[in-house]
Amino acid sequence: MATETTKHAKGNAKGDKWAVVIDPPKKNAKNGTIEELCEILGEYQNTLINYNDFSFIATIIHDKDIEEDGKPKLIHLHAFIETDKRTKSQMLDVLTELLNIDRNAISCDPTNSDILYPQYLIHKNDPNKFQYSSDLVKSNNLTKYMKLISRVYKRPLTEEELQEIIESAKTLKEVGHKIGIKLANQYRTYFNQIREEEDQTKEIQRLNWIVDTLQEENDKLKHLLKTMIDRAEFYLPRENKNALGLDSIKANLDRINGK
Repeated sequence: MATETTKHAKGNAKGDKWAVVIDPPKKNAKNGTIEELCEILGEYQNTLINYNDFSFIATIIHDKDIEEDGKPKLIHLHAFIETDKRTKSQMLDVLTELLNIDRNAISCDPTNSDILYPQYLIHKNDPNKFQYSSDLVKSNNLTKYMKLISRVYKRPLTEEELQEIIESAKTLKEVGHKIGIKLANQYRTYFNQIREEEDQTKEIQRLNWIVDTLQEENDKLKHLLKTMIDRAEFYLPRENKNALGLDSIKANLDRINGK
């Protein structure tokens, strides 16, 4: 299993965050019981956690993974490791020497995400896989690990999704401006009419109805704007937010809401 993951590594680039998979020794994997293999991998965990050169490490033993054909996967160890920058070859050297195991039993690849792989340890973003409890994770800093798995992973947007957000935000900005003008004109028109009427009761009732109706429209718009702003805040790069004037839209919406 480890060798399959290893072949996806990108050259010998340096990294300071590592996704690591470790299989039990072949001689043990062939005839050993789950309990025996779990004990071996548990010893690996303890050795890794106590290695001072790793500034942060989180590990878990996966013993309930299933292959695509429905057969159980061989028990294995996952680890997310943060360390000083080093090449893949250097990282493999450290792990093989530290654990005294065959190099082919280890897969390690540099990763750019300090969210995705830590969350993969418990399959948080893979609902179709067995969901491991975070209680099974061993780490030299469990507080940090719990913070990492509580964060939301922002997957990269497709070009179509990015364009949809930009166009929707532009449209809502234009609609908001038009409704604002509409509200102002309606207020001006009907307040002027009230001043000119001797019997103001009927006009006041009509005005209240119009105000309520427009307020309902405005509330719907504000909800749409809030939803779109949240989406844009979550996904858009800073340059796209600036191009949309997102900060200005947020400030105006807060002002309307009396914040």
